[in-house]
Amino acid sequence: MAEFHTDGVVNKVTNETYICLIPKKANSLKVGDYRPISLITSLYKIIAKLLAWRLREVLSDTISGVQGAFIRGRQILDAVLVANEVVDETRKKKKEGLVFKIDFEKAKGFGDRWRKWIGGCLRSANFSILINGRPRGKFDASRGLRQGDPLSPFLFTLVVYVLDRLMERARDCRLIEGLVVGREEVEITHLQFADDTIFFLKDDDQNWNNLNMVLESFCLFSGLKINKSKCSVVGINTEAGRLERMADEQGCEIGVWPMKYLGLPLGGNPSKPHFGTQL
Repeated sequence: MAEFHTDGVVNKVTNETYICLIPKKANSLKVGDYRPISLITSLYKIIAKLLAWRLREVLSDTISGVQGAFIRGRQILDAVLVANEVVDETRKKKKEGLVFKIDFEKAKGFGDRWRKWIGGCLRSANFSILINGRPRGKFDASRGLRQGDPLSPFLFTLVVYVLDRLMERARDCRLIEGLVVGREEVEITHLQFADDTIFFLKDDDQNWNNLNMVLESFCLFSGLKINKSKCSVVGINTEAGRLERMADEQGCEIGVWPMKYLGLPLGGNPSKPHFGTQL
């Protein structure tokens, strides 16, 4: 611990990791059907927990209100309520809009000593795969974050905050126009909850093209990839033909109302008898 505090070094034995593959669904056949959970040593967990507690205290002052995950005082319900308000008001005003939900495939200023600590935690990670309960092989980490590492959620939140800043800059330059809601006419372009990001756009070809350029730029320098098979775009008072063309350009699906957002229905009608079955 003293060596880590001074030099930011975690030896490879302390940071040894066993990867346990957990199936996401029944009859899993592909590698992508499994979720890799990292089983890490108790000593490393103590180090990571201490850093995570310290990081949690400053995230609320660093990350904007658009991000709702892993930030003290913010709740998942806040994002769901705002998203539904955007959709409902756009419908009532009979305006055209787009709702685009994306999913990242996988899932850093701070002082020199802090960056050294974080770097020591990430660079020293090494892995073995658990096969039938026994570790096989050993290889070092080259990129990415470990599911099961107490630091991972907070570090990922910092990474996707860059996307929030890019969207903010694009909106300020009027490269992207969001949907306006409320008496004070607040413009909403996106909401984030960990790796769940949803965009609200004025239905316009230039808007759509500029959003795609922002996403491509973010993925290029962050190393994250968008899982297009889990992305969907839904229109608000939008022609079906335009929606099909936009979905083809992005390689995503066309969603239907109500769509699922953070496990709850978005854009549904609460007065309909089957609304409650989606909860």
